[in-house]
Amino acid sequence: MALSDEEWERPNRIGAPHAVDQAHFVAAPLLASAAVATVGVLGADGARFRWPGPAMLCFTVAAIFLIASVQLAFRGRSYLCSPAELYDWWTDVNRPRHEVLRGEHKRDFAQWTYWVSRAANTYNLGIVALGLGAIGLLARPKGPQPRTPGCGGSRSAQLRQERPGS
Repeated sequence: MALSDEEWERPNRIGAPHAVDQAHFVAAPLLASAAVATVGVLGADGARFRWPGPAMLCFTVAAIFLIASVQLAFRGRSYLCSPAELYDWWTDVNRPRHEVLRGEHKRDFAQWTYWVSRAANTYNLGIVALGLGAIGLLARPKGPQPRTPGCGGSRSAQLRQERPGS
């Protein structure tokens, strides 16, 4: 049976399902693990940062949102299938009528859209929390900063400081 495009639901952009998979099943877990690792660094060396507490909170919230986006996208992914996959699922003997399959596909596509939109919103909240955490992380600590060898200045100035009497 020929499948006409007008009868079936489909994403607005052809690459949307692949983009959703990449964002939620590749990028989100990597970003969440980076956020958790950063919380560990802040916990161990918080005195070197201006706002370690708020930064830790933001990174923790970011990790939670990003992990939640993976779960929401996973839930939505179970509803996405092409018309050909739907027809292949059923054997020729037990296959429901075309209208029944089209209705099932429409219902499942609506569920996919519902869950993916929630996953995208949650992912975006996680990205915002990561940005806020980065602001807290990169803010310069108050007070004078100790000079770190090799950071600024010339090598000859560093050598003069190291040799007494020069």
